[in-house]
Amino acid sequence: MEEEIRKEFSTIKEEILTLKDSLRLKEEQIKTLKESLEFKNKKIKELEESLKDKDFERKELIEQMKQKQYKIEELKETLNQSSLEEKENKIKNLEKTMDQLNEKLNKTEEILESKESEEIFSKGEIIDFTHLETNYQEILNTMNTILLNTLHSVNIIVPCITHLDKLSLYDIKSNVMVKVSCLIDPNKKEHTELFEEYQFSENISIRNYEREDKFIILRDNEELLFSIIGKEENNPLTFYTRDTEHIKALTPMVMDIWLRSKKI
Repeated sequence: MEEEIRKEFSTIKEEILTLKDSLRLKEEQIKTLKESLEFKNKKIKELEESLKDKDFERKELIEQMKQKQYKIEELKETLNQSSLEEKENKIKNLEKTMDQLNEKLNKTEEILESKESEEIFSKGEIIDFTHLETNYQEILNTMNTILLNTLHSVNIIVPCITHLDKLSLYDIKSNVMVKVSCLIDPNKKEHTELFEEYQFSENISIRNYEREDKFIILRDNEELLFSIIGKEENNPLTFYTRDTEHIKALTPMVMDIWLRSKKI
């Protein structure tokens, strides 16, 4: 009887130790996730501050342009009171300055714009993608929107694990199964740290895909964005579809990339 009690006590003790280890691991996971969220919040704040600065710079440039324009008008009104040649030179210099300010303003507005203007193609025409430029950030933004609508499962393919930072993987529900194929270079500390971070999430599986040639997201077999990186910069062949026949035809290609990706 005493021996049985000892065995039972020993079993209970082992279970307690196992539970402690499990709790310690969960605490470490929570700590890592908190640090990751804090880092992402810091990035968001930095971007917001940057946008504020750009907006302030834009307003200053507009004000300078108004002042220059006002001076030009003043000079035009006083042309008869002084040397015509001298005034014309001043006007040319001011107009040149305005052109420079306008260039700066255009660059500032390009930074502030979150989306590039979309090209509209007439129905029935075959689109030539040979030299059609698409911004990679816009592709990632669209992928993120699709990701956040996921209900059950999603396949993601990006050139490099660092691109995952631009996707809200931690904002989706924990019951959503996520399969990711991307380059993970074991010789780069940033890659290994990110891989270890994502390993703490039970619903995220990551495999090494070394070709670095595609941006793809397939959500619940209902929505697909497929982008193949081209020869020229910002020239990926990119299309989006919710057509079931399109998705049915391309799903084997998406799954083949996952199967050919290496487990780590």
